[in-house]
Formats: sequence, structure tokens, C-alpha cells
Amino acid sequence: MTKFAFLILNYKSTHETEQCVDSIENLEQEENDVQIIIVDNDSQDGCVEHFRKIYKRKKIYPYNRK
Repeated sequence: MTKFAFLILNYKSTHETEQCVDSIENLEQEENDVQIIIVDNDSQDGCVEHFRKIYKRKKIYPYNRK
């Protein structure tokens, strides 16, 4: 089994991030262990909550420099 981890950086780009996740999920095959991690760069437009709602089994990390 091959393991892959994809780190997606997001800043106010919900639609583009969703497309990226969808593309990765379409590549997944049963013999591969794929992990998708989304890091939000303090968008403050509801992206984190949105991603947590639709991607319950993905890791979502909000990043805030403050």
C-alpha cells in the first residue's frame, strides 16, 4: 500500500479548494492510503466551518497569526 498526504492551503477560495479535494478523491484507488489536510489561512468568511461540514473525515486546520 502506498501512502500519500496532500496539504491544501486555502484563503477565501472555497470553490477552488473543493475542486482540488474532488480531484484528489477521484485519483484515489483502494490500494493507496490517501490523507487530505486543508489549512485555512484565516479567511474569516466561513470557509473553515463550511469545510468541516462537508468534509467530516478530513483534517481542517484554521491558521491565525494573531
